[in-house]
Amino acid sequence: METEMIARAACQTRDGNIYHVPAPGRHHDVFAEMYKEGVTREEVLWADQGFVTTFGRYVDRTEALKIARDNNQIFRELPGNYTELYSEHLW
Repeated sequence: METEMIARAACQTRDGNIYHVPAPGRHHDVFAEMYKEGVTREEVLWADQGFVTTFGRYVDRTEALKIARDNNQIFRELPGNYTELYSEHLW
C-alpha cells in the first residue's frame, strides 16, 4: 500500500481553488503563481496555506505536520514548540 506524504507547498482560496508549486517551492512561490493566474490580492491574503500530498489531497499545516512526522519527512527541526508544518521543515 502506498504511503501518503507531503509533496508540494499549496494554498487554498475561499472558493476552494487550490494552487501549488513543485518542491522545493515555498508558499511565497505559490502566491506568485496565484497572482499570475489572476487571483486578487485580497484572495491571496485570505488563502489558507497548506500542502498537497502524494495522493493529490490538500491538507492544512496542522495535518501536514502529522503526515510529515509520521513519514520521517522532517529535514530540519525549527526552534520552538510548533504545531504546523512549514516548507522550511522539508526542503
